Amino acid sequence: MEKLTLKNTFLTLLCSALLLVCGFAFSACDLGNNKQEFNSQDITITDLTTTYNGEAQIFNVTYGDLPIVVTYSTDGTNFKTKDDLNLVEPDTYQVYVKVSLSGYDDYITADPVTFTITQDTVNKDTLSITNQEVAYNGNAQIFNITNGTNPITITYSQDGENWVSASELNLVEPGTYKVYFKISLDGYFDYVSVLDFTITKGVDVLNNDKTLVGSYETLSEEIQNSTNDTTIVLHKDIKYESLLNLDDKTLNINLRGHRIVFTAKASSTLTNGASLTIKNGAVDYDVKGNGTKAAFNIQKNCSMTLDNVNFITNSTGLYPQGGSANVTVNNCTIIAGVYAIATNASKENISASNDAGVHINLTNSKFITTSCVTADGTYDYDDCTICMNVPGVLTIDNCSIKGNRVALLVRGGSATVTNSTIEYTGLYTDKDKYLNSNWGTGNEVVSAGIVLGNRSPNAYQYDATLIISNTTISTADTDRAIYIYEDSTTEYKATLTASDLTYTGTITKNNEAYTLETSTSSDADTANQTSDTDTQTSVTDAE
Repeated sequence: MEKLTLKNTFLTLLCSALLLVCGFAFSACDLGNNKQEFNSQDITITDLTTTYNGEAQIFNVTYGDLPIVVTYSTDGTNFKTKDDLNLVEPDTYQVYVKVSLSGYDDYITADPVTFTITQDTVNKDTLSITNQEVAYNGNAQIFNITNGTNPITITYSQDGENWVSASELNLVEPGTYKVYFKISLDGYFDYVSVLDFTITKGVDVLNNDKTLVGSYETLSEEIQNSTNDTTIVLHKDIKYESLLNLDDKTLNINLRGHRIVFTAKASSTLTNGASLTIKNGAVDYDVKGNGTKAAFNIQKNCSMTLDNVNFITNSTGLYPQGGSANVTVNNCTIIAGVYAIATNASKENISASNDAGVHINLTNSKFITTSCVTADGTYDYDDCTICMNVPGVLTIDNCSIKGNRVALLVRGGSATVTNSTIEYTGLYTDKDKYLNSNWGTGNEVVSAGIVLGNRSPNAYQYDATLIISNTTISTADTDRAIYIYEDSTTEYKATLTASDLTYTGTITKNNEAYTLETSTSSDADTANQTSDTDTQTSVTDAE
């Protein structure tokens, strides 16, 4: 009986101990889960609307002064930081919010918060507009607009409705234009405005007549007193009222970005082995006459070089004449009246061979003839941009040539054209003049993009050769791309060799359709040779 009592007592104590331990355990569990809850009324959300700035943005969430951690979600499940959520573009977003803080249960909004990023218009006050007035240079031009370092896109219009790029707008000729412009920037509404843009005639924008260019007061004095192989550097634009005649002297003029305007209205002449180089600027030369008088006459054994020059004349640009007269033009634009470059076929200027004749080397340049203005104020389109009509060597590489009656005339000598474009506008009205009769002098020949050969029984009696490759000839479909004439009554030949030639229009020889033969080269299938009637690969003259 006593043992049973002790056993019961032990069991009672054991149970009490277990209950005590479990109680402590339950109490411990209760203490671990005893976190506070956020009072949703004290959670403040502000800045629900903001303006696009190109960066990730979100509204502001606070809980008094406590250092809460806020994450966001657009689906209510996957919560991210502001940067990972990455709301950048203008739009209206539905965003769930989770607020976290040590000692608190996370709080998640039951409904999403509406957050809006709005668009603003490009700020016109940050735009910088320059070059609203420029000088004519024969190229499409437009004013310049910048917006700091922001990568804006600019389009233009003359009616405020049809928007194009600057090159498609194609403002080339002198005049004042009303131009609408539209500034586009990602995340912003377009800014649209309008202003006047003026292209002036180059000569009209200058009024100064003297400057210090060196040791003398005027450029004419500087040239007159220069020693052989002198280099003159201009400090400002010059109106030059004298002729730049050189005799047995080498002279270099570095325009240094400036302009010379020649106003003497007569030709400057290089004689007795003289050499003239003009580079890095602009030359305007007004010559009185019918458009065939030259700005610069380069006579026998003389040379002239233009390098990085915009050269504008109302007449003929460069006129090499006589044996070993040399012309070099690189990285230039020449805009002339009747001829940009032409040779002189008078008897005293004819050489016995091409090597001893005129040498013309044209690279990386643009040549345009506008023709002359008639009495009624219109253009007659009677021009020839490049004219080679004597024995000599003409080399053209990576150039563009644009003419209205003839773009390139090879009536004598050897011409090589590579990597170039030739544009024949066909604006000259009497295109078929001389089609069935002997040609005259100068550009009095059949109208075509390229004219090769001669049709005159008593003049220009020499071979004419053209090698042309990787070049495009652009004409109307019905116009003549290349016109060849070879007089069978003489010994002189007109020889064409062509490869990788792309053209529109026709090619004729002695008024008959002329087919360029297909080369057997391995890459013939991929060569870009197109006429208006068929597709041709590399081609060569078989006759």
